[in-house]
Amino acid sequence: MATTDWHLFERTEMKWNRSTGRKLRLEVLEQRRMLAVFTVDDDFDANDPAEREFTTIQAAVNAAAAGDTIKVKAGTYEESVVVNKQLTIIGRDPRLSRYLNPEKASIVDPPADNSDNDHAIGFELLANGIVIEGFTIGEFDGNVDDEGTIGIVTSPNFSGYTIEDNVFEDNTIGIRLNTATSASAAETVIEDNLFRDNDRAGSSQGNGIISDLGIRNVLIEDNEFTGAHRATGIRIEGTGGETPTIQSDITIVDNEFEELTGGGIYWERVVDSTIEDNEFEELTLVGIHLNGGNLRNNILDNELEEVGTSGINAIILSNSEEISANTNNVIEDNEIEDAGLGGLVLQNSNNNTVRDNEIEDSRIVGTTNATRGNGISLLNADNNIIEDNETEENARHGIFIDSASTGNQLIDNESEDNNEDNVSGFDYFDETTGGTGPSGVQNTYTRNEGRTQNKTGLIATFI
Repeated sequence: MATTDWHLFERTEMKWNRSTGRKLRLEVLEQRRMLAVFTVDDDFDANDPAEREFTTIQAAVNAAAAGDTIKVKAGTYEESVVVNKQLTIIGRDPRLSRYLNPEKASIVDPPADNSDNDHAIGFELLANGIVIEGFTIGEFDGNVDDEGTIGIVTSPNFSGYTIEDNVFEDNTIGIRLNTATSASAAETVIEDNLFRDNDRAGSSQGNGIISDLGIRNVLIEDNEFTGAHRATGIRIEGTGGETPTIQSDITIVDNEFEELTGGGIYWERVVDSTIEDNEFEELTLVGIHLNGGNLRNNILDNELEEVGTSGINAIILSNSEEISANTNNVIEDNEIEDAGLGGLVLQNSNNNTVRDNEIEDSRIVGTTNATRGNGISLLNADNNIIEDNETEENARHGIFIDSASTGNQLIDNESEDNNEDNVSGFDYFDETTGGTGPSGVQNTYTRNEGRTQNKTGLIATFI
């Protein structure tokens, strides 16, 4: 154990003198421990606790006290590090030109442990307020665990983690991110990391970040997700049952999802959270997918281009897992272009607002299904507000409403030049009948602009 440094500090206290009624100024000496800095270098000959120098990260963690800092020199550290106290652990900044060079970067390559029937883990975080910064974490030496590798695992019993400026590559999962979910949970920040090619075989393969045990008060900002991730960049799913997990107060902002073999963001059972100002480009699967039980969330100001290239939608709210309808979400000010199958879909989702979005050039990939190739589609979706959107030059319909979608309000939308693939498409297409809306539809249309409609009265102003 390293030598502990203690210093005396003067502290002033004010106390009342009851006999005189006056305040007394007391100067008190107290002893405080100075926070220590430890150094880790795989080139050291041996551990030197007196100098706070160690050859492995785990040895430094064991020697340090809560609040200390551990600085890790460039090198390759084949270890699984368990951090059970509040520490700041800093590696060499893994710049992209040298992040796999052990002479320039701090590389953590967790060894295979095929006896525990679980993933190999780079860092396991078991305390509040831990900081992990500046590492390259992944499986690089071919010593692969049978269950795969996770770069960082955070415990659902703690919060206030900071994970920043790291590279996660060649893992099964980049980060398994769970936190305490009480109202007092401190903010966890995942920032400025690169997630690349995390698609090694194993359970939950192909996720950059996955949360499955609960998450609250989390900021995921300015990260980049790219390459082989057959599932998603960010996946938050939780569990139901009698004691469902909590997924709330999550902000995903200013991230880049580019050239992914999977999807961008996938949510189940998420409430009171935001997806904002992210860029999605050339994704094989869905850009943003809210798949059941999502409530009071905001999807704002995102840009999605060439998303769902295998024949999938850019943004979809659905309930294929039969959790419950997505309700009271706001989808606003997004730009969608060249989606593989459809721009924006509300399916089995009610009481949502879709406003001020621009959707163009949605495609049809090998299908004659009337629900495909549309700018906006409502499928068994009731009582939603579709307002001030622009849909243009989509393959089939600009806005499509199927026969099971009722009570929706379409207000001040502009839809034109759709039916790009000459498949009998319209700017507005409503399948419902037996209602009190225009031509007997079961939805209301107010001040919408366009050129073509399948029923009279859907368009107020022809352009």
